[in-house]
Amino acid sequence: MTNQAWLLLGSNMGDKAQMLRNARSGLVSIGCKITASSAVYRSAPWGFDASEWFFNQALLVETESDALTLLHSILLIEQGLGRLRDGAGYASRSIDIDMLYYNDSVIESPALTLPHPRMQLRKFVLMPLAEISPDKVHPVLGLTSWQMLMQLADTTEVFKTDLDL
Repeated sequence: MTNQAWLLLGSNMGDKAQMLRNARSGLVSIGCKITASSAVYRSAPWGFDASEWFFNQALLVETESDALTLLHSILLIEQGLGRLRDGAGYASRSIDIDMLYYNDSVIESPALTLPHPRMQLRKFVLMPLAEISPDKVHPVLGLTSWQMLMQLADTTEVFKTDLDL
């Protein structure tokens, strides 16, 4: 069965554009078919201070994997691209691949919470998400990506770039 997953890529260390390219290649290598991708956005760090701003991009992928298998594969891609998770909270990172949605699933487990529990609070998530899926309805909040973006209180600076990945 083919499933849909909405992902957000992010990087604020090293060659950020190349990190996003490498993450996309890693997703394809595990059998994900990228069916939509947003522009690349440049955004200020959210929730912590860092000298480097982030590049972010939303993707819609098709996958045969179930949600937990996809998550495990994503974590391996991140690790392969130099992502270190020390459990210390928000920090700069070479790559981050967040699963925002998996089909219309609502999952609460120690390993995975879907929809992403803070996505509706973050401009750097909602701008690229609304670009590729403005009418996608959040299965808990009952709001579309566009509606969440329009109601957003987050004033973090987020800009569309002209990078072509």
